Amino acid sequence: MLIIGICLMTLSQKPIVGGYVSVFLVAGIIVASIGFLWAFFSLMGTMSESSEQLKKFKEVTRLQKKLLIEIDFKRKVEEEFKEVLTETFPNFEKDLVSKFSFVNDAAKEAFLAVCPKLESGSSFEKYVNMISDAMTSIQKVEIAIDEKLAEISVYNEDPWLWFKRPMPANIKALIDKFDGA
Repeated sequence: MLIIGICLMTLSQKPIVGGYVSVFLVAGIIVASIGFLWAFFSLMGTMSESSEQLKKFKEVTRLQKKLLIEIDFKRKVEEEFKEVLTETFPNFEKDLVSKFSFVNDAAKEAFLAVCPKLESGSSFEKYVNMISDAMTSIQKVEIAIDEKLAEISVYNEDPWLWFKRPMPANIKALIDKFDGA
């Protein structure tokens, strides 16, 4: 529109005579002004989108780090509780039960007074809860990454932007996998 407005203004090469202005000059000024405003606001919008895209890149990187931390935590919980449930508590309970003789009711009451419940059951429940919480947390982070990748993918396909911010290699690989899926 800016170029069309300039062309219209050049068609009116006549000097202003008697206070009358050429129709082409007025039309050219109006069209060029509209074109200039469109170009200005379009460029500002592209710059704003580029800034938002950079924030999305950084958010995906942060979420990837958070995902690695969550997966590492889940792995540590699995290792720790595997040892506790297979070695530590079974040996403790076996030793505890072998020390008491249940010949009479007094021995049973003494056993229940010392150890009202055996620990492997509650330990297993804690393990299941911690693994479940870790899996839920991992799932939330994966969903957040997927949502950010969807936003980044839409931005990269937008034909109206004047320029596009170059994508980091790790995010480019994720986008390629996301668009291919």
